[in-house]
Amino acid sequence: MVHGPEEQCEDDTMPASRSRTPDHLARRTSKYRFHLRDAARRHQRVAYAALFEASSEALSNLAANPKFVGTDRLGFFGVLHTWGRTLEYHPRVHYVVPGGGIDEIGGRWLLSRADFLVPVEALSFLFRAKFRDILAREPASPRLTTRLEQ
Repeated sequence: MVHGPEEQCEDDTMPASRSRTPDHLARRTSKYRFHLRDAARRHQRVAYAALFEASSEALSNLAANPKFVGTDRLGFFGVLHTWGRTLEYHPRVHYVVPGGGIDEIGGRWLLSRADFLVPVEALSFLFRAKFRDILAREPASPRLTTRLEQ
């Protein structure tokens, strides 16, 4: 697992027979590094919006690459969790993503690779860069941006 904002990414593959999608589902999790949690708690509106925006854009951008899915039209959804099992503040977003997407031109279903949706390392790198850039443009987030660079 890679810890965020690089992104913790987990692939939980569900067989097609148990799924309503043509192939499999992938579960993605994006979360903050430990040292960002205090700042994120003080600036929740900014931090959570940045977390959703950066993680969804990173996932869509990588999926658009023909090596992986070939479209950014995945149809995923994310759920914000703010507390962990031990009842400590631990913000993260869990995504449920179908194992493919809809082609923009013909409207046909494009499958992802069977072994993964997008590469974890590339997703982590892209997520971290997008998260940092989003916070940098937000005037109310100087503490978050400073903590991110540490």
